Amino acid sequence: VCHVMLDPFPFGGCNTSLEAFDYGIPVVCMPSQTMINGRFTQGFYKKMDIHHCIADSPTQYIQQVLRLIQDPTYYKFVSEKILKAKGCLFEEAASVDEYQRVFISLLEQRV
Repeated sequence: VCHVMLDPFPFGGCNTSLEAFDYGIPVVCMPSQTMINGRFTQGFYKKMDIHHCIADSPTQYIQQVLRLIQDPTYYKFVSEKILKAKGCLFEEAASVDEYQRVFISLLEQRV
């Protein structure tokens, strides 16, 4: 049972963030400047066009967590945005088509 998740920095999360988004759970993140692993959650948010939970500093990270915990109206707003936008993460045909194209191309190179 969880209402807000913390994306650990600088390493970050990936599958755990996706699982949270599937349930509309906000994940507060502070993207890494040096590790790609610490940028996945930020990328998911950008894909969903949601910028409310991306922090630029440790202070902002804490402020965003506290706001989500203490302001039920804001929490509901962010959660609903995630639920409405999550389809672009899980149901994007363009990514599937691109993977298919790459795999067919690689297979054709081997034949």
